[in-house]
Amino acid sequence: MLFNSYVFILIFLPVVVIGYYMLGLYSRRGAQIWLLLASLVFYSYNRPSYLLIIVSSIVFNYALTRIMNRCDKDAYRKLLLVIGLAFNVGLIGYYKYFNFIKWNINHFLDLDLFINTIVLPLGISFYTIQQISFVIDAYKRENADYSFLEYALYVSFFPQLVAGPIVYHSEFVPQLHEKINVNYENLTRGLIWFSLGLSKKVFIADRLGRAVEWGYTDISRLTSLEAWLIILSYTFQIYFDFSGYSDMACGIGLMFNIKLPQNFNSPYKALSIRDFWKRWHMTLTRFLTKYIYIPLGGSRCSARRIAFNTMVVFAVSGIWHGANYTFILWGIIHGILMLIDRFAGDIWKKVPVAIRWSLNFAIVSLLWALFRADGVRQWISLLGRIFSFDSALISSEFLGCFDSYLPWWILLLAALLICLIPENNYNREITVSRRFAILGAVLMVLSLFTLNRTSIFLYFNF
Repeated sequence: MLFNSYVFILIFLPVVVIGYYMLGLYSRRGAQIWLLLASLVFYSYNRPSYLLIIVSSIVFNYALTRIMNRCDKDAYRKLLLVIGLAFNVGLIGYYKYFNFIKWNINHFLDLDLFINTIVLPLGISFYTIQQISFVIDAYKRENADYSFLEYALYVSFFPQLVAGPIVYHSEFVPQLHEKINVNYENLTRGLIWFSLGLSKKVFIADRLGRAVEWGYTDISRLTSLEAWLIILSYTFQIYFDFSGYSDMACGIGLMFNIKLPQNFNSPYKALSIRDFWKRWHMTLTRFLTKYIYIPLGGSRCSARRIAFNTMVVFAVSGIWHGANYTFILWGIIHGILMLIDRFAGDIWKKVPVAIRWSLNFAIVSLLWALFRADGVRQWISLLGRIFSFDSALISSEFLGCFDSYLPWWILLLAALLICLIPENNYNREITVSRRFAILGAVLMVLSLFTLNRTSIFLYFNF
């Protein structure tokens, strides 16, 4: 089920919220069971077979951590940790990388292994990574003895189930212990936040996505200017699509009095790659830092070891996003840039701010082009079109990707200004005022009128 669909906005969400608070009047446990069942319905709405995967994963990880919590022998605990990591990594590996591995075996060894049609379950990277953190914390004795209901709801809570933010059990489960009361301020703030996120998706991301889809269909037909515009379109599309989802998730969470962690902090205001990664997909960054970078030694080691640790983290980040050499190369290049920034950052800070921002934004955008490409060769072809400087013309096909009342230059300019001027929603601390309430209502109504073509969120593919 999609956040940006009539069935979710007009039926599912109101029914779940009303049912949650009605049951909460009599039983907190009953309300939580209702929320868990709603989350599972949400997840399996379009493909019921997904239900078996997520439920099996939840049951296995909960049973394993329960045994681990009651085990005192370190050798057994380490064995359980290895089993838990192998299960979760293997689950992601099978669905995301099995065919990719077989394709490479076929290609490099000149074999003809059969390639299965494996459908990637929605959100498997997100809910599995949360369970990996839970298993590791159980091994380190850093989690409480939660009930099965609490754990299952932590993993499957529908607002952040499919595309994050990635939540730690320690920041989610304690909120389930609070009394269930309707907090009208949180409910209103949540609706406003949801409306802001939905408008990002509908008015900016989806419209830019049409041009991106057209441009990547045939790189060779693009003029130099069109290639630049396609790259800029995707740079803004992926931000407004993903941050829009995160805004909607946080807004829905507030409707249940549950605060989800911040996932974006105006990343296109960044003046360096290190600054960018402190602002983009923040919950993934903190997971990789806590569970990979720091255990490897972090920054408290030699320069050579820091370089190794950094490259491992960014290689994992690239692989986590998908089974394609584009993601791997994207992660490796970001890792190299992080190291350059780390060891030459003092020199970089002496460069004027305007130049630092411009170069950093250009580099991030060019790497987003690699992230979007079907293959490395397509990315190289796109770079060739960009730097050919052969023409500054714009075709009628490109113009046709945009609505007549919202030309491409207005949309791109508006996207840039929104990225650079306003504070993010967390820093803004949206207050329940008449101004914000009217803004949220107007955005919601306009968004509903434009939902004539429902599109999936980009991070559903990762």
